[in-house]
Amino acid sequence: MPYLGNEETLVELPAFHYLKDQLDYHAIHGKELTPEKGVRDSLAEVVLKDRLTSALKELNPWLDEEGISKAVRYISRADHLGTNLLEINEKLYDTLVNLTFTVEQDLQGDGHKKHHTVHFINWEEPLKNDFLVVRQFEVQTLSGKSIFPDLVIFVNGIPVVIL
Repeated sequence: MPYLGNEETLVELPAFHYLKDQLDYHAIHGKELTPEKGVRDSLAEVVLKDRLTSALKELNPWLDEEGISKAVRYISRADHLGTNLLEINEKLYDTLVNLTFTVEQDLQGDGHKKHHTVHFINWEEPLKNDFLVVRQFEVQTLSGKSIFPDLVIFVNGIPVVIL
């Protein structure tokens, strides 16, 4: 039997369309998420900060601008979390699932700051999250080379699945 098709037509496009059409994910091509389009500061940046900021405001209405900036920085610059990818991924997992990231804020207005947990993902009502699937999302590696994963799935601007 002859081979009919390639990876793009047999895997990437069907998965992309399934996520978009059946699961109602927002869907765009990676060429729309470049520094030239004003979406990212560089191709090395993988978190979609505008989407993350919107989600943080929705999930944590008490969070002030300084707190939002801290939360975005924490997720965007994960290299401070460890020395290898496994360690970094474990800490990010804890942050997202076990809610281990807090910011200090005065919510009562009485001058007493307390630590409050920041939610990055709405676990109670998952459909209220921002789901995005991106084809051919260009990422610049530490060596300066670009890679193009077939699909990247973002939840609230955070890349959580790479195919």
